[in-house]
Amino acid sequence: MNKKQFSIRKSFQQRLQFSRFYTLHQRSLSEITKWQNEAVRDLVRHTYHNVPLWHELLVRLDIDPECFSGLDDLHRLPITDKSFYFGNAFDDYLDSSRSIRTPLTTTSGSTGKPLQLFPSDMILNPYYCFFSRFRFLVWKNNRIQPISSIRSVFIRGTQIYYGENVLFIKGSDFLNQIDDSIERIRAFHPDVIDTNPSFFLRMAQALARNQRGPLNIPYALSVSEILLPEVRNFVETTIGCNIYNRYASEEMHGIATECDMHDGMHIHPESVFVEIVDTNGHAVADGNEGRVIATNLINYNMPFIRYDTGDRGIMRFEPCACGMCTPRLWIEGRRGASLQFDGRPIDRMEFEIAIRHLTNHILQFQIVKTGPSDLLIRIIPSQRFTGETSDYIRKKMRDVVGPHVDIEIELVESIAQMPSGKSQTIVDESKVV
Repeated sequence: MNKKQFSIRKSFQQRLQFSRFYTLHQRSLSEITKWQNEAVRDLVRHTYHNVPLWHELLVRLDIDPECFSGLDDLHRLPITDKSFYFGNAFDDYLDSSRSIRTPLTTTSGSTGKPLQLFPSDMILNPYYCFFSRFRFLVWKNNRIQPISSIRSVFIRGTQIYYGENVLFIKGSDFLNQIDDSIERIRAFHPDVIDTNPSFFLRMAQALARNQRGPLNIPYALSVSEILLPEVRNFVETTIGCNIYNRYASEEMHGIATECDMHDGMHIHPESVFVEIVDTNGHAVADGNEGRVIATNLINYNMPFIRYDTGDRGIMRFEPCACGMCTPRLWIEGRRGASLQFDGRPIDRMEFEIAIRHLTNHILQFQIVKTGPSDLLIRIIPSQRFTGETSDYIRKKMRDVVGPHVDIEIELVESIAQMPSGKSQTIVDESKVV
């Protein structure tokens, strides 16, 4: 077999592997549930026989994988998080039946210690990579193709895709040379630009400040952070693009993506099963807010089952106006980081809820503890921001932190970003010497 024949055969095999599930999102909810039921059963069987840590857990819980019914039995397994993996040897939670071909990757560590992991073999399939990241193009009747066929710009802390149709700009380089970076993007004529809201905001601010024309990029993919409505409007108008919100993590890869309706993100049913639960781990009613718990259905290398993403969200099951029946997800905020005042730890969600109704007045914000009884709120204001907005924020924050904390509001043009490109919502600067 010559090189060309091998390439054709490999492409055919990748298409065949991918064709098993790429139309699942078009099916009825009952068909999706039936498919996921079997996927969960297969995953649990695999972990029992091939992953030492999960085998030990299933034996301890007296769970027979051959009798495991699927989704209805999933609640019998505990909710896991990073600590489940940190407390054990690396090889204990990996597939011991074969060699792992995917590259080792690492979570951003934005909420604490980063976790090293091996993603699913499907990331080696260029057709899956296209569908996972750009499925909104498929929903617009574009054909499935390798991800390398799309002219894409990625602005990230580290490079994730390579190729002649990819322009990668490291986040730190973008911030240090923002005008030059924008002109590189303009000259590249991309089909899609993929980055987080913080970078989109910086780009739009630079374009507006320098009174340069829009980039007129057909599509933009927003990831890693919550996209506020006012940021979306400002970015779409200034850059000249149509933004699609995408929810993803290193542990799950793609989780959910918006369609043309921009009314919630459609969960990726072929690769992930999502639950919304309360603080006690019990399922909440359709449309109620709770913890986002996800099971990766396709990662057999390093299984993530009932994994706590650290986010809070809402899931609804009614069909979307676009016609798809996949459940839709709205991310409301992230748990984990907290600040302590008067001996009481205050979770970031409490701060975010306090100003949730002001998203049309704020482009971005950061809550900072600057002293034992001092709270600073850095805000990038929108054009709707007024003195009344400041008064409202102080009142709501006073309800959160109590009467003995001094609250200051600082209007800024930008908020510092971490090497990963994300901006921290909660920062404790009181311990900085």
